[in-house]
Amino acid sequence: MPKESKSPLLEYAGSILKIAVGIVAPILLGFFVGNLIDKRLNSAPWMTLLLLMLGVIMSFGWLYRISKQSQDD
Repeated sequence: MPKESKSPLLEYAGSILKIAVGIVAPILLGFFVGNLIDKRLNSAPWMTLLLLMLGVIMSFGWLYRISKQSQDD
């Protein structure tokens, strides 16, 4: 059976969704996990800030890798 090709619009939408989730997910995860740790250790806002910054760094690092990968293709 021949493999059906995706429409360019679906490929574009998939790329946009992948980038959006890849940026937002680590930031939200860092915020919520940091907030949970702060509540348990009564150390607010330090773990939230630390993990939030780590999430931002991870998001931009992931975005950089994706952009380099798309340049190579």
